[in-house]
Amino acid sequence: MKPRAFSEQTLRFAIPLGVCLIATALYISTLMTHISGCGHEYCMDVGEFQVALSLWGTVHHTGYPLYMLLGSPFVTALRFLGVPPAAGASLYSTVWAVLAIGILVLLIHRISGNIWLAGALGLLFAVLEPVWVHGVIAEVYSFSAFLFLGTLYLTLDLRERWSDRKGWGLAFIGGIGVAHHRLLGVALLPISLFLFPIALRTWRAQRSLLPVLKWFGVAIPCFLAGFLPYLDIPLRIRLGTSWFYNRADTWEGFWHIFWAREVSGLMKPATAWAQWESALKSIGETLISDLTLPGLILIGLSALRGLGLSKTRPAASFVVFTGAAYLIFATAFHRAVLLQATLLAPLITFFLLLGIGLGSLGRRGSVLGTILCLGWAGWLGVKNYPFVISLTRDPTSVHYIAVVEQTDAPPGSVIMAPWGRDYFALSYAQRVEGRMPQWEIVDHRANFRALLEENPSRRGIYTHFSTLFLFGPEWWAERLGKPLRITSAGPEMVMLTPRPLNPPESSGIPVGDGIVLNDWKIISIQPGVLHVILYWSATHAPSKDYSTFVHLTDQDEITRPEDLVAQVDYAAPVYGWYPTSQWVLYETIREDRIIRFPPERAPQTLFIGMYWRDENGAFHRLGRIALKNIESTWVSVP
Repeated sequence: MKPRAFSEQTLRFAIPLGVCLIATALYISTLMTHISGCGHEYCMDVGEFQVALSLWGTVHHTGYPLYMLLGSPFVTALRFLGVPPAAGASLYSTVWAVLAIGILVLLIHRISGNIWLAGALGLLFAVLEPVWVHGVIAEVYSFSAFLFLGTLYLTLDLRERWSDRKGWGLAFIGGIGVAHHRLLGVALLPISLFLFPIALRTWRAQRSLLPVLKWFGVAIPCFLAGFLPYLDIPLRIRLGTSWFYNRADTWEGFWHIFWAREVSGLMKPATAWAQWESALKSIGETLISDLTLPGLILIGLSALRGLGLSKTRPAASFVVFTGAAYLIFATAFHRAVLLQATLLAPLITFFLLLGIGLGSLGRRGSVLGTILCLGWAGWLGVKNYPFVISLTRDPTSVHYIAVVEQTDAPPGSVIMAPWGRDYFALSYAQRVEGRMPQWEIVDHRANFRALLEENPSRRGIYTHFSTLFLFGPEWWAERLGKPLRITSAGPEMVMLTPRPLNPPESSGIPVGDGIVLNDWKIISIQPGVLHVILYWSATHAPSKDYSTFVHLTDQDEITRPEDLVAQVDYAAPVYGWYPTSQWVLYETIREDRIIRFPPERAPQTLFIGMYWRDENGAFHRLGRIALKNIESTWVSVP
């Protein structure tokens, strides 16, 4: 009997550990190691956490104080060991995700009595899309899952044997959970209703009201003590962090973040049936995507099985009630929190129900359930891997930083990026990696007029041309003044200014309708890539808006379609944002074009010009300039 007992004890340790090691290996292999370039909802705040954790800063509502309090030293310690802060912030999520998976395995084993089934369900849980994603990006929800599972474990432990001290511990953990994310407060009602009869039975045995008063007298301060990490926010600001969210440096701003007043409009419950219907549809589609329809049916049958057996009914009832509370919240407050994050708690309860239901089927049923879950985990892993990799390996922000670094802007210039992914990327590059120290980087809330006035040498505000899709020329004109000039400042970059642009340095070559090409530069960046810079001006107001083109050929003339080696056309100059009808006379407007061509076709002639389309859609060329033998005139980048 002793060897068997030892073997069972070993399995109870080895299987949860093995599941955690497998999850760790999987998550590290798909970890986000650079600044987030992901545009998915999952990654909306990842860049902010990557920067804030590195700089010991503060973040958006509701502040996530304990997450930040523990995370900054974690990221800093890894940085000393050579791990980039962006990767360290992701590893921080990995730690909490793996710990959450370990607790889930232990919890399922506790309620099912089958360690193999618990391990299989743990692996299945690890490869669920939202669990996997939040285990490899810098976000708060893996920590939320850890706190939620810890709370459930302690709750079930207290149900078996009530202890005032453990109850106070649960109150403290509940306070920590709610302070971390208000979403965890949804579980407080099911937990209270589940434990109250046990606690009441214990107190009644003492035949006195005093134990009840004593317990609540200690439990309430314990719960409130969970909010103490909020003191870390003003402490960080007092110690001089360079990164704090909004007005967190004032008490008014602190409470604004604490109560999430910025998004108070999203906290209103759905009132119309159409809103409920839409929310239920989204929830159903998300759960089917995560678990498949047969999987949801199996979970439903497991819940019925657990509720139908007297032995498992109390735990199953509690789990069902808790999951239902979160599903109701997700339906009523559909816009309050990212749906995939809200559904993490129901997903956890679903896995507990699977453990209860499959574990009650006897030895043979449990074995089949274990095999089924392992196969299910393998299939989900293969299915979700490409999606996870597409998020964590997205190079968008890395490319964005590289583009901005090439901006032709003098030291002291202001670079604007909208708050969000782009601003986080530039802030990470400058504040964490020490790049672009010569520029001031701001977001869209800056006072641009004041920034120009405080330094007369500043020519304008620089930004990526895509910014104008969010904040168009009229938005900029309201903040900078009119007439607003827009000119290129390098590939994909523009400068916006109310100040006059430089006058033309030469009379140039007329293109037509008062438009002149004053100068140009051709730079060979690498084999097959040319950087063409054009300098335009207008001697009188153009009569219409013209499109611009740059066409490349390896012939003297383009007479056949195959003669056109490469081309770049824009509906209007400066990436489409500065129509010729808005040009101020005798000012130089710059355009940058990147032209990629097959290296085996040696460029011979570059055609530059403008055209327009009539009301019938027909094209009409305004004028064209041919630059011959360009290979002998271009400048090569070393």
